[in-house]
Amino acid sequence: GTDGGTGGKVVFYADTDIVIGGNVQIYSRGGKGGNAVADDYTDVLAGGAGGLGGGVSLTANSGTLTLPATSTIGSYGGMGGNGSNGFAGNPGIDALDPWPGDAGEGGANGGVGGYGGNGGSVLLQAKHLVINGIVESVGGVGGTGGNGGAGGTGGQGAYSAGFYDLSPGDGGDGGNGGVGGYGGDGGTVTIHGINGPGSTFDITGGVIRTIILLFEIFSDDEDGSAFKELEVVLDRALEHRAIAGHR
Repeated sequence: GTDGGTGGKVVFYADTDIVIGGNVQIYSRGGKGGNAVADDYTDVLAGGAGGLGGGVSLTANSGTLTLPATSTIGSYGGMGGNGSNGFAGNPGIDALDPWPGDAGEGGANGGVGGYGGNGGSVLLQAKHLVINGIVESVGGVGGTGGNGGAGGTGGQGAYSAGFYDLSPGDGGDGGNGGVGGYGGDGGTVTIHGINGPGSTFDITGGVIRTIILLFEIFSDDEDGSAFKELEVVLDRALEHRAIAGHR
């Protein structure tokens, strides 16, 4: 199958504020890989690979970037295409003399599913960030392996005087199903404070799982305590989750 195309790049830039409305999805998604189709018995074809998710970047240069709890920013790899289905085996030849029929031909194997595409990078940067929604980069699902072809039926047995009930030949074995494709890798998610000291972060809600993926969450920190501040954020996130679990 044909590979899916790469998702386009998404860029938002403002000198001041960017405020995302509720129930909004901003994303780039790679195209789905094409399903493979066998033209004859000898074809065992792999599904196309899913396309790569494109990069997504939102920058509020000197203002606030706000993402509400009901909205999502992401990059997604495309789904892999399905492998080809195997052709059925040919039936066995009927006997011409008093003899059992020939065995049927085995079915052809199914093709391998295509790989899922990798998710692209996601970058959010602003003087102040208020992130309550979901920020993610997710690899595409691998394609399904094709079905093995059915085994051919056995040929009919022949008989004449003195020869009765000669059985047909054995049916052929079905072909093996194709292996499913691997899922794609997720990309890097970065939330970055810009324009020096004084940047603020308010990260809650659906992005608790995203926090552990951040590499520069307090990159504007000048006193060398960025890791300490990150530990405080993680402690608060875990405390929030524990409290929510008891409600």
